[in-house]
Amino acid sequence: MHSFQLGGVIECVLIVESEDDMREVFESYPQFYFLGRGSNTVLNPNGAHSTVVKFSNDYSRVLATSPYLVVEAGMTVAQLLKVCETHHLTGLEFSAGVPASVGGMTVMNFGCWGWSISDNIRRVKVMTPDGSLKWLTVAECEFGYRSSVFQADSMIVMAVEFSLDSRQGDEIKHMIRQHIYERLGSQPLRGRTFGSVFKNPEGDFAGRLIESLGLKGLERKGIRVSLQHANFFEHIGGASFDDLVNMVHYISEQVWAAYSIRLELEVQLVT
Repeated sequence: MHSFQLGGVIECVLIVESEDDMREVFESYPQFYFLGRGSNTVLNPNGAHSTVVKFSNDYSRVLATSPYLVVEAGMTVAQLLKVCETHHLTGLEFSAGVPASVGGMTVMNFGCWGWSISDNIRRVKVMTPDGSLKWLTVAECEFGYRSSVFQADSMIVMAVEFSLDSRQGDEIKHMIRQHIYERLGSQPLRGRTFGSVFKNPEGDFAGRLIESLGLKGLERKGIRVSLQHANFFEHIGGASFDDLVNMVHYISEQVWAAYSIRLELEVQLVT
């Protein structure tokens, strides 16, 4: 259900395969949590969200390639980059190696190495709780640093329209490989992890602050601060959701005590 792989059982998981399915969810379930690929989200199995909704793997069609690339929100990063390579479209290579979906990246405004997904978004197709569909402009999406209007609104991202530049397919493939190698060299992607734990504070890096306190490699109740990157946690076995919350609290309090900097969560801990 998510890449950190904590134990637990979610009572109800609904798989959306169409717009009509999504309308039915809105009509029948007054409360639910919509999950992307779970690469930056950890759910509390004993929490308030007993119903989880996610797109089918098939909700990943290419709706248009010219003049703009339009894809459904369930498409994975790997699928998206393959489409870009095939159609000679560049601008999204920085996301290579991230096990996320188009919808999830849009909601959190995924970014790294100075790029954000919103840099290449032209419009976003959403469904509102009454079942209607509409396209939002970039301004209406209210993109910010790892944030968007979707994090505080009940709209569901259904499709995304990208504005991309042209480049030869072999050049795009080379750039994708470079970013994957760079990511594998600096992040524990082969372990059970969920991406960056904390947002970078203005003018600094969360990983640097954590590492400076000698916390790299710290292990507590099945969770380890990664030796590759101090802003990543790895699940090394047997941890609970509460154990994760306690580790997050401990690390953030250590940084606060040393630097008077209050780290904000980037990972979504759904209680």
